[in-house]
Amino acid sequence: MKLKVVGIFTLLALLVASAVCLAEVPTEGLVVYYPFDEIAERTVEKVQEDDDGEEVVVEVQQRIFADASPNGYDGVLNGTAGMTTEGVVGNALALDGEKDTLFILPVEIFENKDQVTISLWLKYYNYQDYQTFLHFTSEEKIIYYFSWLIMGRSYGSLRGVYSDVDQMAADIEVEEWTHLAVTITADEVTYFMNGVQLGSPYSIQKPLADLTPIRFAYVGYYAGRPFMECDIDEFRVYDRVLSLEEIQALLEQGQ
Repeated sequence: MKLKVVGIFTLLALLVASAVCLAEVPTEGLVVYYPFDEIAERTVEKVQEDDDGEEVVVEVQQRIFADASPNGYDGVLNGTAGMTTEGVVGNALALDGEKDTLFILPVEIFENKDQVTISLWLKYYNYQDYQTFLHFTSEEKIIYYFSWLIMGRSYGSLRGVYSDVDQMAADIEVEEWTHLAVTITADEVTYFMNGVQLGSPYSIQKPLADLTPIRFAYVGYYAGRPFMECDIDEFRVYDRVLSLEEIQALLEQGQ
């Protein structure tokens, strides 16, 4: 009997220790969170020109992934974008690389921000060059985009009219989930892969806040480049710079 009691207490101690070791996912400053677990539909009104060139209001059906943060920044699926059941946590966004297949983000996510952290899980399906997992452009045509695959090697890239930053990391394995994070301040950008910082922060000359107003924001495409063939899961944006420990907590969530 004594052995059984000791065994039960040992098991309980291990369970408690495991719970303590698993860090909580950060919620402070969360702007948007897409778990990509369910596709919903909504009807919106849009103004467009009819055959006579007159502006008319029409109803348009959209497929969306709901924002799980309190802010309601639902994203729109375009083209053949869909969902896979083989996500890191539950389901995930599935992009098949076909033309016009992307995920459209509300521009408000990145407007009027002095600093941000972007976190997501990414699974590539081929090594086609210059595939871009996030791209947003201002009304003044200031362009920020992030690309992680060039010539079969993975890169963290941030490009703008007044900045041109590249940093090479370790290879990203095809058909395997990789956690990526980017932190941006007024003058620096830092990249992380699988919870490890990639080198030193890079200087940027065009602050993120200068992009407001933003014209559009896409996941899975940058103009003139290939549409991505990939799955994306647990996409989050924060309006602050997360610490390394917080980024590692996001990594632990999917392991």
